[in-house]
Amino acid sequence: MKTKIKFLFASLMLFCIAQVNAQNTCNQVCGTVSAGSNKSICCPGGSVIIGGSPCVSSGGSCTGYTYSWVPTTGLSSATVCNPTASPTVTTTYTLYVIFPSTCCCDGPIGNCATGGCALSKSATVKVTVNNTCCRLISPEKDKEQMNTEINLFPNPTDGKFSLQFNQIENGTCVVIFDANGKQVLEDANLDVNKKQFDYDLTQMAKGIYYVKVIEGENTLYLRKIVLQ
Repeated sequence: MKTKIKFLFASLMLFCIAQVNAQNTCNQVCGTVSAGSNKSICCPGGSVIIGGSPCVSSGGSCTGYTYSWVPTTGLSSATVCNPTASPTVTTTYTLYVIFPSTCCCDGPIGNCATGGCALSKSATVKVTVNNTCCRLISPEKDKEQMNTEINLFPNPTDGKFSLQFNQIENGTCVVIFDANGKQVLEDANLDVNKKQFDYDLTQMAKGIYYVKVIEGENTLYLRKIVLQ
């Protein structure tokens, strides 16, 4: 009699476990999370867009993600995939993505994450604020720094000129200063898929200006240009 009861109890337990597993299994693996590539801002007050393109990839047909950025300082929104970041100091942001319950699995198909199929994944991105490029300290003494990978033309100019690049890395920006070393234009985080960038200073006073190309915290190019 006791043996029969034990058998029935064991059978009932196995049935319950099977039912729980059936409820917690999923048919696709959760996607990977991307906070995007690291970005640079040449001066406080500048801004960049962060987040991946997309923020979640290889997620099958999962929908209804919840986004959360930490910290929220300097962000246009902390709950969207691609907010605008305007930090005043170098900041590392973490993007948390919560996958909805029963949407997907963390690991092989059919194996749910601990506690069910709802889980959170994260990724980070660093936004560097480079205060040293806000102005030229002594423009009349700064030596021009040429680079065979970068071409500026025409020079002298009526105000319209172009910069051509053989190759651009993420986080590259262009900053233009007047003769006093004050920044008059910033083009942050150049599109790595482009080779030429056009600028228009026709509204500026005639005279000498300085064009500086920065990658992260390194100066790649510094050239004097004359508006006439």
